[in-house]
Amino acid sequence: MHPWLKPHPYHGIAVTFLLFFVLMMGFPFQQFQLLKVCRQLEPTVDLDYEACAKRSDVQSVSASWSLLFSLSQDIPGFFVMIVIGYFIDKTGHKTALKVGMISILISSATIFMTAMFSQIPLDVYVVVSVINGLSGGIPLSMMAASAYIAGTTRAEERSRYFMLKETAMSITMAIGPVFSGFVAKAAGFTAIFGLMFACSILLTFYIYFIFPDSDHTVADTGNTPTEEHLEVNGANNNYAASEKTVKEIFEESLSSTYFVITHLFSHTTSASLLIISLIFSVSASAFEVMFTFYPAIAFGWDSLDLGKFISFTAIQRITILTLGQPLIERVFRGGSNSSNDKLVGELRLLRFSLFMAIISVAGYGFARNANQFWAASMIGSIKVVADPTMQALLSIMMPVSMQGRLFGGIRLFSSIAMLMSTVLMNKFFRATVEVAPNAVFFVVMGLDVLAFLVAFFGIQKSGILTMRIRSGVIDGDAVVETRMTEETPLLA
Repeated sequence: MHPWLKPHPYHGIAVTFLLFFVLMMGFPFQQFQLLKVCRQLEPTVDLDYEACAKRSDVQSVSASWSLLFSLSQDIPGFFVMIVIGYFIDKTGHKTALKVGMISILISSATIFMTAMFSQIPLDVYVVVSVINGLSGGIPLSMMAASAYIAGTTRAEERSRYFMLKETAMSITMAIGPVFSGFVAKAAGFTAIFGLMFACSILLTFYIYFIFPDSDHTVADTGNTPTEEHLEVNGANNNYAASEKTVKEIFEESLSSTYFVITHLFSHTTSASLLIISLIFSVSASAFEVMFTFYPAIAFGWDSLDLGKFISFTAIQRITILTLGQPLIERVFRGGSNSSNDKLVGELRLLRFSLFMAIISVAGYGFARNANQFWAASMIGSIKVVADPTMQALLSIMMPVSMQGRLFGGIRLFSSIAMLMSTVLMNKFFRATVEVAPNAVFFVVMGLDVLAFLVAFFGIQKSGILTMRIRSGVIDGDAVVETRMTEETPLLA
């Protein structure tokens, strides 16, 4: 077999890259939606995008449609999320990706057709959103890619590959928004959405004919707890999934998800990491309001302007992940390469990145012009290192054959809060758009403050070492020297 056709984490990274590139091709959809709403409100007046974007009534109605699309996908998706992790582990990563691609193809085809035929109403996206939720869609594909990376790497090298995955996402965000915004402005929405549909077909071809499935060949050689050990806690049953009824599969999936969450909460450190991931998900629910609706009404940005901004922030993240991170980590660990000092450096970097995110969001909220808004992004770009670091740490808590359930459980746990926060953030923006459209930034700033406090007090060096010992990653003797050092109280 050709080396490129063998299981390797690079295939998971490639899927992530292509998937995000497809998503970035659909970046002008928000502008397309806003113009469609504007023309529905003023069918006899031919208003340009800038005039439409500055109208608060148009922004409010457009935000309502976005909320409806989100709820139509997230509500059925929440129940599907219960079985997604089980589905990934039992059917394989490739099968999960195939299922996820069905809804992505349907979604991109619908957007393309709507751009071609203006008489198609926005209501059709409600139906498509429901299909996306029921089939798993993007969340299923992203979780399958993450589980694939974890399943084809050993614990000590996962952080590097998750960083590469984050870099791949950032590269698409650096190229995609500007490219899609430029094509939309120069050739129209039909051209860019047609290209989006073509890219989704290319991704489907790659998944079906090139992507090699992982058969969990990376052994659990002490890097993670074994699945047999976890079975006594109800995480697994000992007969084939094909012999089970739908009810039994659902019950086992629910039991596995419950076990994963309770297992993570059994450690203070992993519980803190999970809480921060939850806060990140809640903050992400405000992304559309913060970086689409607000710049449009405050600065008159169209999809090309927004694309330039997103690309600028993505270039910053790429620079940090590829060039800056090794230097920054070395500074934070005091120039030492020992494992203990490396861990200390990672903790300091995690806390520092969350602290800078607080300042960055405050900068967005106080920005009075586009230049200040751009400058604020430079402060918080270092936050990009936080998520892959946390994913790598959390992945050691479960065996390779349960990585799908691990990421599925985390996603399900986050979806509960994200579902509610999507509604609240959207309603909050519509309630404040007339008087203080920037108020949402200060809500997110409060969430970032909470994440920083959890990281500062809940994630300790000794806690990570203990978590790794219980998972079998390192020997208990490795932490004896770290318990009574002079600097331990300062890092705890």
